[in-house]
Amino acid sequence: MTTRRRPRGSVQEPIPVGFTIETQANDRLNVLAKRMGVSRSFLVQRLIEHADEELASAGDLIWWPREEELPIDSA
Repeated sequence: MTTRRRPRGSVQEPIPVGFTIETQANDRLNVLAKRMGVSRSFLVQRLIEHADEELASAGDLIWWPREEELPIDSA
């Protein structure tokens, strides 16, 4: 299956986004984008655009853990 890409020049005010994610998350992003037949950047943009559908009344993502539940190593 050929990856559908957005037409050149169709992205309004494009900016490169640089971030680091774990290999497993990167692999999953690749699989999802391939399955949907779109580029990784297009998939990420769509996920962001649809995040509002996942908001609780307080404006937080309904699946996001509370602060005390975040898996952050404080050491």
